[in-house]
Formats: sequence, C-alpha cells, structure tokens
Amino acid sequence: MTHRPAGEPRRSVGPLRPVRPHPADALDDPLGDGRPPESGTVDPAVLTALLHRHGWRRRGG
Repeated sequence: MTHRPAGEPRRSVGPLRPVRPHPADALDDPLGDGRPPESGTVDPAVLTALLHRHGWRRRGG
C-alpha cells in the first residue's frame, strides 16, 4: 500500500533535524549497565512523587 499516487516520483527529503536525548539517557548510572537502582538507595519521597505524577494511588492499609 502506498500513500502517494503510483505515477508520482519520489521527492527527496532533507536531513532530519537533531532531537534532544531521552531523559533516561541523562540519568546518573553508577554501574553503567542500565539496571534499576537497588531498593535501599531510592529516596522514598522521590519515588512517591514520581508514582503520584504518573497516576498511581495508594490503596489499602
């Protein structure tokens, strides 16, 4: 399936513009292996703020 008429020649596209790096690439990764941090090294306040920001709600007791 094409998105242009079959007889239309291809148009040349200029170079792609640079994009900003993904935020996960900019994180400090002390081990450099891409694994998540150990649970004992995570600040509970930061984790709570991130979960809240992404719609997580505490349930139960």
